[in-house]
Amino acid sequence: MFGKIWRFLKQLIQRVFRTFSQDFNPPWPPLAKGEKQEETNLASPLSKGGLRGVPQTLTDAEYGAKFMELLAGVNQGWGRGDVAEFLLAKRIKNGDLAAWLRRFVARLLEGAQWSTVSADAVVSLQELARRLELLGRVAIGELAEVAGNVGREIWVVFPLSSDGEAEEWKKRGDEQCMKGDFEYAIASYDKALEFKSDLHEAWYIRGLALGNLGRFEEAIASCDKALEIKPDLHEVWNNRGLALNDLGRFEEAIASYDNALKFKPDKHEVWYIRGLAPYNLGRREEAIASWDKALEFKPDLHEVWYNRGNALGNLGRLENEIASYDKALEFKPDYHEAWYNRGVALGDLGRIEDAIASYDKALKFKPDFHLASKNRTIALKKLGIV
Repeated sequence: MFGKIWRFLKQLIQRVFRTFSQDFNPPWPPLAKGEKQEETNLASPLSKGGLRGVPQTLTDAEYGAKFMELLAGVNQGWGRGDVAEFLLAKRIKNGDLAAWLRRFVARLLEGAQWSTVSADAVVSLQELARRLELLGRVAIGELAEVAGNVGREIWVVFPLSSDGEAEEWKKRGDEQCMKGDFEYAIASYDKALEFKSDLHEAWYIRGLALGNLGRFEEAIASCDKALEIKPDLHEVWNNRGLALNDLGRFEEAIASYDNALKFKPDKHEVWYIRGLAPYNLGRREEAIASWDKALEFKPDLHEVWYNRGNALGNLGRLENEIASYDKALEFKPDYHEAWYNRGVALGDLGRIEDAIASYDKALKFKPDFHLASKNRTIALKKLGIV
């Protein structure tokens, strides 16, 4: 899709440049009395299809190629520093590119028969407008102002439908989320939902953004709106559970995880997170059962084996606890917490020498692990060594 759009835009820029060279010859502004023309090495309006104010070192076609590179980078998430670095590397002045862009879009929109343009062309021009607005937000100075303005001018000529507006705002929100700009993302999703209130993806990702800001009640409400529209969204049920868990509402969190698993029963991540809620409620057996399901689908989850070992230790099942830590260490040999807890369980069983060996392993991977060092000393005293 994007390849098709960019091919169209390249052809469009080339077509506009040919028009410039044939019939676009803007007059030079008159000099004030006594004023001398500055030697600025500007291209003549008649040379190379040039524009007034564009350095002669770049033709219009070259400006177009650099401009396309810049828009591609902005679409990939470039920030203000990236844009400035690009202009510096390409030896392009901010104001010169702004002047070129202003002239290009003015000529593009001037007197064209857009009523007969194809649907594919409209989509491509709307994409150009979107990327120009992105550039307007991350560039600085005159380029930022011009890019934002001409992007909006294109939108006036090629407005989106309500659905298109909604998708456009959602896309903007997604980009802002990826950058961690959660407040701006929420505002974009709100705009999307003004145009299409049943856009469940916007409600869902809006909830994620709210959760990242610690606004868990609002996150739950946003997830609820998504589920009202599409009740089988297992990801939404899961993230709703996470927000409830963060609020300490563990029973409700379990119910939400269960709904996620109803639609996606092999989701090992949900089985793991589900186990944390009953563990926090002191229901160790239920937690272990949930973690066993996670391991059924993905046996190499060292965190699950470790937490399972902790729960077994809480139940006094020390041999099973040690076996669970051993599985965690099989998949993550440098897991110093597992080595330490294993040493504690071995000590509780009276296997002092084995406990010391386990503490030694913990200290190998974390030499400043105070608890391991302290318990090792206690174990050595029990053996009469210290």
